[in-house]
Amino acid sequence: MSKTTKPRRTLSLEVPEAALRIHADTLQEAMKAKEPGLVIIDVRGEDYKGGHITGCHNVPYDEFSDALPGLVKAHKDAKKVVFCCMDAQVRSPSCAVTFIMKLNEDNPSAETRPEVYLLIGGVQGWIRANHADSALVEDFDEKLWAAIWEATGESAPAP
Repeated sequence: MSKTTKPRRTLSLEVPEAALRIHADTLQEAMKAKEPGLVIIDVRGEDYKGGHITGCHNVPYDEFSDALPGLVKAHKDAKKVVFCCMDAQVRSPSCAVTFIMKLNEDNPSAETRPEVYLLIGGVQGWIRANHADSALVEDFDEKLWAAIWEATGESAPAP
């Protein structure tokens, strides 16, 4: 009797072409230039503590559905809306897709819409690259991030 195994399922979220990806260095330039119409939405929950992108709006993933109508109304005229979470794998792609769908539903004939982006590398990559720059990272907790990097087998970045 042969033993059969089911193929492993992995979580994969298809992101529509409407959700673009933005590199950290491109976002840094936009922030330092104080680009008008730039909105950053961090959808982390408890993991928001210990450091985040300066000036971002924290809308936890678990509260995102309830906040969605207000977010679309508030940011429908923005130029760029950047979504981020810890690793940009599940929460921020899901919220970006939901935001795009609601934006299209509420404003089907809008001539202009914000470009919706996902931050490549997520907040973890952002913090690693920018933790020493208070213009880019707020509320950085060095001990917390050292523990995160140790737990993931990464060495802490140089200050």
